[in-house]
Amino acid sequence: MPQSSISPKQVIHILHSKQPHACIDVRSEGEWQKAESPGFHNLPVLNNQERHEVGICYKKHGAQAAIDLGEELVAPHRQARIDAWINYAAGRPTIVACWRGGMRSGKTANILRAHGLTVQTVQGGYKAIRSVYLDYLERSLPKLVVLSGLTGVNKTGLIQSCSSLSVDLEKHANHRGSTFGHYPDQSQPAQASFENSIAFDLMASKSPTILLEDESSHIGRVRLPHALREKMIKSPVIVLEADMEARVQHIFEEYIMHPLDSGQELNEIHSLAKSNLNRIERRLGGKKKKEIETAMHAAFSSPDLKAENHFDWISDLLVTYYDPMYRFGQDRNPRPTLFKGDFTSCMTWIQNHLTSV
Repeated sequence: MPQSSISPKQVIHILHSKQPHACIDVRSEGEWQKAESPGFHNLPVLNNQERHEVGICYKKHGAQAAIDLGEELVAPHRQARIDAWINYAAGRPTIVACWRGGMRSGKTANILRAHGLTVQTVQGGYKAIRSVYLDYLERSLPKLVVLSGLTGVNKTGLIQSCSSLSVDLEKHANHRGSTFGHYPDQSQPAQASFENSIAFDLMASKSPTILLEDESSHIGRVRLPHALREKMIKSPVIVLEADMEARVQHIFEEYIMHPLDSGQELNEIHSLAKSNLNRIERRLGGKKKKEIETAMHAAFSSPDLKAENHFDWISDLLVTYYDPMYRFGQDRNPRPTLFKGDFTSCMTWIQNHLTSV
């Protein structure tokens, strides 16, 4: 028989090995949104409002009164919540976590055991799992190689093409890493969730050396973990190259055609591009910003939706804004270059040489 509780490291191992377990996090929606735990599914014991009321009661009247109030608040929803846990578990061995591995996960586990499920709680709860991730990011990072290159050379595409050897930081951040890089109508994860998911993927990799895309300290509004960022700026680089036509084509596809294919209206894409351009007016200068905006308006007004019609404003933005920032960063943090080339040659080199770096 399995023990009634399980260590955080054992949980992470089970998740990485893709064993058929159901992992349930019973914290409130608000706790979950601030700090998601990879591989777990959020099905709260107490929702946000109930938890808030119980917390107030605890401060005023003590633990037993808070427990009694919690039971009272949950009573009308008790069976629905039990059914949700059982349906998600679907007969699988189940792991349950709450904030510290205390009352909420313990009670949930007992209920599920009474319904015939094999259940373990996480020792120390989410907080202990989080400590494992933070310790890994601080002390146990693997060897890194950084994929560098000018904006628009399709670094993310190469990272995704080498997925067994890489971790996609921008995917975890839900952001494309530039001033124009946020996804409309989509939010970025909370900082703790971002860090947890990066650590989880790095720990899962079987490669002794991991390829990461070159990033600044922030990807949108989330920050790279400090130790990871410090290691990246000291790690060797592979430089992906592409000519201006290819870069413009890639940006046109990524920022105009893909949103269109996803159902966004062209005028919305234009409006978002103008808004992002306004954000960097101070860096561009008013005159240059106006020139780019005029060319942008002409391109979006054209009846022909082709990359060549958008060449002027995209290339001007690259040459005057993005390329100088890239070169400044490279000069400030010089690193040894392992290889330099186009998409195909870089991918071939990575597949043939990265694990031996």
